[in-house]
Amino acid sequence: MGRPSEANEGARELVIANTPFTFIYRINQPYIDILRLWDQRQDQPPV
Repeated sequence: MGRPSEANEGARELVIANTPFTFIYRINQPYIDILRLWDQRQDQPPV
């Protein structure tokens, strides 16, 4: 689930549909470590 992260080795990124959020996570059996919840609105210049 999700795509491999370009910024974090061994991490994956999952875009949450219809929201500006992306989870950056790592699977560490038997757990899923949430590394960051990225708000993509932060990347946009002010209007």
